[in-house]
Amino acid sequence: MRDEEGTSKGFGFVNFDDAEGAHKAVEALNGTDVEGKELYAGRAQKKGEREAELKAKCAAAAFSGPSAWRP
Repeated sequence: MRDEEGTSKGFGFVNFDDAEGAHKAVEALNGTDVEGKELYAGRAQKKGEREAELKAKCAAAAFSGPSAWRP
Protein backbone atom coordinates (compact mmCIF):
# COMPACT_ATOMS: atom_id res chain seq x y z
CA MET A 1 0.00 0.00 0.00
CA ARG A 2 1.20 3.52 -0.75
CA ASP A 3 0.34 6.95 0.61
CA GLU A 4 -0.70 10.00 -1.44
CA GLU A 5 2.94 10.74 -2.39
CA GLY A 6 3.55 7.19 -3.55
CA THR A 7 5.67 6.20 -0.53
CA SER A 8 5.20 2.64 0.67
CA LYS A 9 3.25 2.28 3.91
CA GLY A 10 5.15 -0.94 4.60
CA PHE A 11 2.21 -3.35 4.43
CA GLY A 12 -0.18 -4.90 1.98
CA PHE A 13 -2.83 -7.57 1.56
CA VAL A 14 -3.13 -10.58 -0.71
CA ASN A 15 -6.20 -12.76 -1.33
CA PHE A 16 -6.06 -16.41 -2.39
CA ASP A 17 -8.72 -18.56 -4.01
CA ASP A 18 -7.99 -21.49 -1.73
CA ALA A 19 -6.74 -21.94 1.84
CA GLU A 20 -3.94 -24.32 0.80
CA GLY A 21 -2.34 -21.71 -1.46
CA ALA A 22 -2.59 -19.08 1.27
CA HIS A 23 -1.03 -21.40 3.85
CA LYS A 24 1.87 -22.26 1.51
CA ALA A 25 2.51 -18.56 0.85
CA VAL A 26 2.56 -17.71 4.57
CA GLU A 27 4.94 -20.60 5.29
CA ALA A 28 7.25 -19.66 2.41
CA LEU A 29 7.31 -15.89 2.95
CA ASN A 30 7.06 -15.28 6.69
CA GLY A 31 10.43 -14.21 8.06
CA THR A 32 12.11 -13.74 4.69
CA ASP A 33 14.24 -10.65 3.99
CA VAL A 34 12.90 -8.04 1.56
CA GLU A 35 15.31 -5.18 0.90
CA GLY A 36 16.79 -5.43 4.39
CA LYS A 37 13.46 -5.78 6.22
CA GLU A 38 12.04 -8.96 7.70
CA LEU A 39 8.70 -9.81 6.12
CA TYR A 40 5.76 -10.82 8.30
CA ALA A 41 3.16 -12.92 6.51
CA GLY A 42 0.07 -14.17 8.32
CA ARG A 43 -3.61 -14.84 8.00
CA ALA A 44 -5.84 -11.78 8.28
CA GLN A 45 -8.10 -11.90 11.32
CA LYS A 46 -10.90 -9.75 12.63
CA LYS A 47 -10.08 -7.90 15.84
CA GLY A 48 -12.33 -10.08 18.01
CA GLU A 49 -10.86 -13.29 16.60
CA ARG A 50 -7.30 -12.02 17.14
CA GLU A 51 -8.06 -10.94 20.72
CA ALA A 52 -9.63 -14.30 21.56
CA GLU A 53 -6.59 -16.15 20.17
CA LEU A 54 -4.18 -13.98 22.19
CA LYS A 55 -6.23 -14.47 25.38
CA ALA A 56 -6.16 -18.23 24.86
CA LYS A 57 -2.37 -18.20 24.34
CA CYS A 58 -1.82 -16.07 27.44
CA ALA A 59 -4.09 -18.29 29.54
CA ALA A 60 -2.24 -21.42 28.36
CA ALA A 61 1.10 -19.80 29.18
CA ALA A 62 -0.09 -18.85 32.66
CA PHE A 63 -0.91 -22.49 33.38
CA SER A 64 2.27 -23.86 31.79
CA GLY A 65 4.82 -21.45 33.21
CA PRO A 66 6.71 -18.43 31.86
CA SER A 67 8.63 -20.18 29.07
CA ALA A 68 5.58 -21.80 27.41
CA TRP A 69 4.20 -18.80 25.48
CA ARG A 70 5.76 -18.14 22.09
CA PRO A 71 4.25 -15.55 19.73
